[in-house]
Formats: sequence, C-alpha cells, structure tokens
Amino acid sequence: MVTKGNGKRTLPDDWPMLLAMSIDLLVVLAVWSRLPNPIPIHWNGGAPDSFAPRWAGALLPIPAAGLLYVYLKANAATRLKGYPPGLTRLYALGVPLLLLIAHVGTLISAM
Repeated sequence: MVTKGNGKRTLPDDWPMLLAMSIDLLVVLAVWSRLPNPIPIHWNGGAPDSFAPRWAGALLPIPAAGLLYVYLKANAATRLKGYPPGLTRLYALGVPLLLLIAHVGTLISAM
C-alpha cells in the first residue's frame, strides 16, 4: 500500500503488472505437470511449427513481463506525461492483461 500526501492509503500505480505476473506464475505452476516437453511456442496455420524446452516456454514470459515493467517504470514520467488520465489507465491495465491472455492461451493450446 502507498500512502498519499493526504494520508489516504491506495494501491501502487503498478498493481496491474504485478497482479498479471502473479496470476501468470500461478497458472504455470497449476498446469506444469500437464505441459508437454518440448512445448510449442509458435503456430502457423493452426499447427505448431516451433518448440522450446518446457521450462523456457512456460517461464520465459515472466521475465519478459518483468522487463516490460522496468521499461514502463523508467519511461512513465516522460512517455505518459501529458496523456489523458483515462488513456494512461487503459495502457497500464491493457498491456499486462494482453500479456497474461497471450501466455495463458499459449499454455492452454500446448496441452
């Protein structure tokens, strides 16, 4: 929790990314034993055409999301400054949600 200048406690601005990364890790742990080895990581025309070891296919999106988080934090002051608050919130919620949906969808289709 973050305490604002007015004394109110609120969630930090980066809670969507942290929540998406946590949910992603929980999904990976829940389906780990059912994932094939190697795991498909790319499809072409509905058929898998690229594979990776199970650990890479299941866990590499988590550090990728972490790098995106660092990028967003480093650029938040300059890149999003001046944008309407609604657009900033949409971006902060939409990017983590898109990453989560893409990775969970990949895991489900690999099983």
